[in-house]
Amino acid sequence: MIDRVRQLVAHVHLAPGQLALCLDCDECFKLGVQTCPACGSATSTSLSRFLEDASSSPALRRPEGSLVDWASVSPGVRATHRGAAC
Repeated sequence: MIDRVRQLVAHVHLAPGQLALCLDCDECFKLGVQTCPACGSATSTSLSRFLEDASSSPALRRPEGSLVDWASVSPGVRATHRGAAC
């Protein structure tokens, strides 16, 4: 459970080209930080590169009309396909 209070901000622009994605905990943070502020992992990638690779991956393409078992798909991949027609 999160112990700290989060405040809503009226408008925030986060450019994917300036964010990194932690490959261990799926948190996003500003590029240039050596470790993930959430979990301390040094395993990260550029968010824009991750999204580009995920969208062009043949493993994520499926035959027309087939169903995807989203329960078996990792949370990071699910996030990239949120709102996509399935």
